[in-house]
Amino acid sequence: MNLHEIFGIIAGLIALATYPIYIQSIVTGTTRPSRVTWWILGLSGTLLAASYYASGARDTMWIASVYAIGYFVIAMFSLRYGHGTWTKMDTLLLALALASAGLWWLLNNPLIALYVNIGIDVFGIAPTIYKTYREPTTESRAAWFVDVLAAACAMLAISRWTVAIVLFPVYLFVTNGLILLLSFRNVKKQ
Repeated sequence: MNLHEIFGIIAGLIALATYPIYIQSIVTGTTRPSRVTWWILGLSGTLLAASYYASGARDTMWIASVYAIGYFVIAMFSLRYGHGTWTKMDTLLLALALASAGLWWLLNNPLIALYVNIGIDVFGIAPTIYKTYREPTTESRAAWFVDVLAAACAMLAISRWTVAIVLFPVYLFVTNGLILLLSFRNVKKQ
């Protein structure tokens, strides 16, 4: 086993550790997950993980696989403890995720599905970014810190530097880091 494989496994294990932290903060009322975010991330994350693997990712697959499963777990918790309503934009994003799978199959090109689903992931995480900007205390700092750490390990797991393989871990590091930073934002009451 080489160093990249070890970092890939560590990234997956760290990402896995995020979910008990996040779920505990949901159940205790500290975190209110955006329903929209987690359902969109569940579908697009599953398609993203599959297309990421088909695009050649191996050592960095652990984190993508853990996220795909974890997104659906949080989505289930969001039904009871969540925040937000469903909009036409959310329906469009889900339709695009499904369309990406169709394009992958039709064109036999997993990169199309990978890029489309990373784009969908951006729109899917946007409600959580916005919510955290407006209400910083509604997200678990500990969970997002662990996610940033997992993404950093996933970047260290990269053994073949291609856009298809690098894009997802870097994207995770940036978005998770942004949410973590926003959770420390001090909002003054007026």
